[in-house]
Amino acid sequence: VLGFPRRALPLVPLSQVQPIGGIVPSTAVLIEKQYPSIFMERFPDGTMTMRNQHSEHKAKELFFSKRERIEEDIREKMQREFSIDEDELADPVKIEAMMQDYRRRVDESFREHGVLERNVTGLLRLRVSQVACKSKWNGSACISLWRPGEDLMDRLQPGMIFRVTHLMAKPMHSRSPLLQLDSTKSTCWAPMGNM
Repeated sequence: VLGFPRRALPLVPLSQVQPIGGIVPSTAVLIEKQYPSIFMERFPDGTMTMRNQHSEHKAKELFFSKRERIEEDIREKMQREFSIDEDELADPVKIEAMMQDYRRRVDESFREHGVLERNVTGLLRLRVSQVACKSKWNGSACISLWRPGEDLMDRLQPGMIFRVTHLMAKPMHSRSPLLQLDSTKSTCWAPMGNM
């Protein structure tokens, strides 16, 4: 092979990961449990709320039904305001002006009612344990994945072993003795088999 061969990152056992922050270059983990997805919504005033999948589905439906109601109200109001005859329908400039006015009114109303857009982020949490380590410690860790894709969620099933690169260690909390790790934009999940 010409050039520089690509070296695999060395596997770091979970027992050697320090819970003071920093990147874990590579580790091998067994997925013990996949917790239900959680969704965090941030509101324009800075507050946020966490929802389970069922509650998020309901909130999404409510959001879109409010938007639909607002659009219908504006459409009806504009139809009452403007009486258009057939000659005006043939004029593309007037039609375009009416469409722009409609879009502007809808956007203003969405902004007034707080339904312009939603800022929702998905979170998947996994409990994992280290794989094939000479250390006596056989503890667990919790990995948080922000914005996981559907295909990744389907692959990350209990009993599967993965080589995971570029995880971020988080400081430990007194309420959880588990090592806390976050996925990053560079995190890769390479399957190694299953138990």
